[in-house]
Amino acid sequence: MPFNFRCYIVGEEEPFAAMTTPRKGAASTVVLNATSLWITGGMSNDNLGLGNALSTTEMISISDNADPRPGPGLPFKSKYHCLANSSPNKVILIALP
Repeated sequence: MPFNFRCYIVGEEEPFAAMTTPRKGAASTVVLNATSLWITGGMSNDNLGLGNALSTTEMISISDNADPRPGPGLPFKSKYHCLANSSPNKVILIALP
């Protein structure tokens, strides 16, 4: 799977947004409210094709054409992980060490 900076809606061919950091490795997203996605972790392109795990995150608007902005950092690097909302104010991150 190539590194990608585009965000797609399932069933649509054109991207609706672009991340500032190209990522791969199942970087997770959660709709935080009616207007924002939280893109977390994944792998960066290290020019060797190995992919370094990331602890960075990005916030992407799904309601307008605002530029993505940095989100809060994760407490550890994570790739191939999952996020789920456990309540309106809490998100659970599930990952292997």
